Amino acid sequence: MIQTSSEICAERDLGPGCGRAHKATSACAVIITIDVEPDDAWTNHQNPSVRNVHELTRLHDLLARHGARATLLTTQRVIDDAACRETLRRLVDEGGAEVGTHLHPWETPPFLASQRDTRYATFPHELSISEFEAKLSHLTESIARHFDRPRSYRAGRWGFAAEHVGILERLGYIADTSVIPRVDWRSTHGIPPSEGGRGGADYRFAPRMIYRPAYEDPCIPGVARLVELPVTVEFTRPVPAWMDRHFGRLPELAHKVLRKVEWVRPVWATPAEEPLDRLMTLVDRAMAERRDLFNIAFHSSELMLDGSPTSRTQRDVDAMFDRLDRMLSALKAHGCQFSTMTEMAVRWASANPG
Repeated sequence: MIQTSSEICAERDLGPGCGRAHKATSACAVIITIDVEPDDAWTNHQNPSVRNVHELTRLHDLLARHGARATLLTTQRVIDDAACRETLRRLVDEGGAEVGTHLHPWETPPFLASQRDTRYATFPHELSISEFEAKLSHLTESIARHFDRPRSYRAGRWGFAAEHVGILERLGYIADTSVIPRVDWRSTHGIPPSEGGRGGADYRFAPRMIYRPAYEDPCIPGVARLVELPVTVEFTRPVPAWMDRHFGRLPELAHKVLRKVEWVRPVWATPAEEPLDRLMTLVDRAMAERRDLFNIAFHSSELMLDGSPTSRTQRDVDAMFDRLDRMLSALKAHGCQFSTMTEMAVRWASANPG
């Protein structure tokens, strides 16, 4: 008999929703991808404070209890701060963490004479190809001066585009995690449309498994050397094949109705925003679908009191740590193994040559 997440919750006193399989045979790997960035960039994208990074020490203790390791996707202001580098070094040396790259154009030189990249929370894909490559090269070298040369990447504000794939490869990147399936950021703006802004990326139809992106479209499988490790997103229940294919094309009103009646909704693996019951359902659904990757994503600032819109009270922060703890317990009970981004990408690429 296979237990549900809710049943194991009672068995191990993990709270509502946590679960495991009887004798797990899953080969699923778990990666924990963290955007390590300044405090509360939602309120002020130019916030110079990076105090939140030191809360990673509390996270380190939690991950150590599970044998889990983080991939620390780091912005320019963080890597330029000596105290932050000490904190990252502890997670690397003691916790086996990996330091990767998270490009915020407004933090990263060279800056544009027009200041469009600094006035706004600019998406990386709103830069020209040469501007993007110059900024990514600068951040890459900044990280490489203090840690191993970074091989893992996530675009700031999920702003990934086809033209970035080749540039990442030329700079030595192996793994990307900018894609979040079923999510559409087009109504979110960096540079205003009146000034030529493109809006956010559209990932509604991106694969939910590991894949090599196409050079002409990062949301379809192709022949790139780069390996895409999408953030884990699943529906809260099984759906017919036609709905799975066409869910992203439903009008917003239909999405609102489905969410309101709680019949079905996509849930993504972020303990900062999703409630515990949905996160545990997400674990069960991913295991039922036999996913080979479970990618948990959040921001370092969500670990600090008043560091983000989801952490305005200490109770908010503690609840997020608790949800992450329970997720990791459930995934371990399913037989999942913990990895870093680059390790996972290399392992997958070896088994799936281009």
